[in-house]
Amino acid sequence: MYCGKCGRELPAEARFCGACGAPVSDGPPPHGAWQPAAAVAATGAGHASFWLRLAGWIIDFIVTSVGGAMLGFVIGIVYLVATAGDSDGTAGLGSGMQLLGIVFGFGYKWLLDSNGGTIGKMAVGIRVVDDVKLQPLGYSRGLGRTLMSIVSGIPFALGFLWAAWDRRGKTWHDHVAGSIVVRRT
Repeated sequence: MYCGKCGRELPAEARFCGACGAPVSDGPPPHGAWQPAAAVAATGAGHASFWLRLAGWIIDFIVTSVGGAMLGFVIGIVYLVATAGDSDGTAGLGSGMQLLGIVFGFGYKWLLDSNGGTIGKMAVGIRVVDDVKLQPLGYSRGLGRTLMSIVSGIPFALGFLWAAWDRRGKTWHDHVAGSIVVRRT
């Protein structure tokens, strides 16, 4: 049994939470009450499935591809106008645009996942949270998660596929960052 106010685990016979003093009810916690990850793990009800995560990733791929292409197109036009079409000035434009695309995709994933989820995750009703407090990761842990997601993709995307058979649906980067992807309530 857990306190519906602070989330502390309580003995079965408790009538009040020893940490915050809140009365303990026999029913489920109120809607929107904070629940520790242990409570979610016990039921398995809150974890996002591999297929939901994949659907969110596909949406994010489309968003970053279209967004990056539009950004690159605008910057390319501005650059060409600024250099008056000088062919000598456009030699490094392709490499610069590729680098911009990588930075755009990395920033998109890092900044949005740090605050709970990307556009794709929001569209399919899932979010990234801390494994213990079920709160957004914050920027430093989100950065670690995003960097580790690169490693997850290197060996044949094995780190991503790991979520398909992990009992809590966690990828390698979830394990390293102490995060979990859950369904929105």
